[in-house]
Amino acid sequence: MRKHILVGAWILSLLLLPALTTLAQIQRGVQVPGTGSMPSMPSAPGVPAVPSKDALLQQATGMVSDLNALKSSGKLAPPQVQQVDGLLPKATAVTSGLQQPQVPSSKLVEYATQLKDLQQQLTALKSLVK
Repeated sequence: MRKHILVGAWILSLLLLPALTTLAQIQRGVQVPGTGSMPSMPSAPGVPAVPSKDALLQQATGMVSDLNALKSSGKLAPPQVQQVDGLLPKATAVTSGLQQPQVPSSKLVEYATQLKDLQQQLTALKSLVK
């Protein structure tokens, strides 16, 4: 009987050991050779950190202003005006979403992706005006 208890305790300790070591690594930050100390919630390789809500809001507000300026400049051909008309509601929607008091981090990632796509299209439109 005593042998069974020892074997059971040994198996239980083996099952709990990986969980405890993982918890210790998460709380102190993971050390990866050649990279220095990483934060406790590392991002995936190649994925940049999400900017702050304020930075995204500033970018979205500037984009709406740029799109309105492009539209009113009179320098765009009708197809480009239609493209601006399609981008304005998207940029305005992102701006409105970022103006909310609480924005979940998952939404920040979504907004950052949308702003990146909108910025690429805006840059292409601006290159046509010059």
